[in-house]
Amino acid sequence: MTEQQTEHESIVGRGNREGARLVREWFKDLEAVAERGDKAAYVFVMGSLNEILVSFDMPVTFPEINSLQTAVRRVAHEFLEEAEDYGYSPDVCGYVKADVTVQLRRGAHPMGRIPKPSIAVLTNACNTYVKWGEIWERMHDVQMVTIDVPGSRSA
Repeated sequence: MTEQQTEHESIVGRGNREGARLVREWFKDLEAVAERGDKAAYVFVMGSLNEILVSFDMPVTFPEINSLQTAVRRVAHEFLEEAEDYGYSPDVCGYVKADVTVQLRRGAHPMGRIPKPSIAVLTNACNTYVKWGEIWERMHDVQMVTIDVPGSRSA
């Protein structure tokens, strides 16, 4: 094997390897929060206020990422079916249903335990986010803060 081939092999797939490592670390940190009995702020990827919450040393979780990982781990169908058995309609967003099942399972997730929410912070850019936050309000008696964002950038 030549030096050029070795260098190529170290570069190819590096993004996937590093990304996977970061995801594993992220979930390991969330599990540590849950194991201590602490809670995390629930925020969404779109319009995230993550930086503000982290500046206050608040653990943060992204429910869409948690839901997405059930598909990556090939168990999403179990989570979706459980939420539907609980009463959620088949036409409800799969991410929402996967998260509902995580909540019903007290944070049990294929990547580790997800902490309960301490607060839900979201924008009104997506009505699904608002309805999703209302689920946490009901399930965990948690405050939901909705930031009103403009719907158009035109003058």
